[in-house]
Amino acid sequence: MKKAFKNISKGALCIGIVLLIAHIANTLFFFISTLNKKITEYNSHFYDWKFGKIHYTTYGTGKPLLCIHGLENGASSYEFHSLIKTLSKTNKVYAIDLLGYGNSEKPKITYTAYLYVQLLSDFIKNVIGQDTNIITSGKSNSFVTMLSIQNDTNIEKMIFINPEDINALAKNPTKRNLVCKHIIELPIIGTAIYLLLSSKPKLKQLFKKQYFFNASYISKKIFNSFYENSHLGEASNKYIYASNTFRYNNVNISHALQQTNNSIYIIQGSERNEYHEDVINGYKKVNASIEGTVVYKAKAFPHIERPSSTLEILKLFLDE
Repeated sequence: MKKAFKNISKGALCIGIVLLIAHIANTLFFFISTLNKKITEYNSHFYDWKFGKIHYTTYGTGKPLLCIHGLENGASSYEFHSLIKTLSKTNKVYAIDLLGYGNSEKPKITYTAYLYVQLLSDFIKNVIGQDTNIITSGKSNSFVTMLSIQNDTNIEKMIFINPEDINALAKNPTKRNLVCKHIIELPIIGTAIYLLLSSKPKLKQLFKKQYFFNASYISKKIFNSFYENSHLGEASNKYIYASNTFRYNNVNISHALQQTNNSIYIIQGSERNEYHEDVINGYKKVNASIEGTVVYKAKAFPHIERPSSTLEILKLFLDE
């Protein structure tokens, strides 16, 4: 009995030492990843929202234009850096870091579409203070669509760059998603898994295979921004990663698309996948007034990969 107890004690001690080493390694890796921060935001401000401080930047004067980044791991308002200089000549451009992203706070919570609808509603009312046009990237179009049907909405035109497929947005979390989410959110093991999933090799793979059509357009600055922003806030990053990856911020927007009275224009990267036109047509089937076009030789980020072509389209729609 004593021998068995002694073996159990040794085993527990070994496990404790391993976990302690893993914890120290995780903390050190986060520290090293953001030690030489290379991305500096100018004209930075913070909005004190009820769930945490929200970082945003402002440029120019004129009609308000709110830019909302996508939900990829490491995404931030820096995603729009190639557009802001031109857009700010005719608009007051607000570029926001959503809660859990960039330089905004990263609370350890489950992130849902309704949380972001609430954030954007409060931000427009309390920070912008007047009607605004909106540009979204990726999945964030769903939050703006839901917001647009609120009675007191302050939205005019909405431009969706590579919006998420309607059918994909309607998918709810499964039991498997729930288990995976809990694993990622575990204190030490989950953090280690997150670090592997947000490593430089993994990010390079995503950039080359999913994000960009032409690898020569992948600048060090944009790569560094994604990498650094996925490690700012240390282990807190894994909560937004888990919520997004496992469908917790999904929302069915079909009914809202039917109801909205706002003008909607879709910009799609031609090489995002072989069904890129089906995404636009899917939105048009729900709301026939939606317009759309394609930016050729671009994948997930036409506004980064081919900013000039994207700006031409934006100007045409915003000036109408």
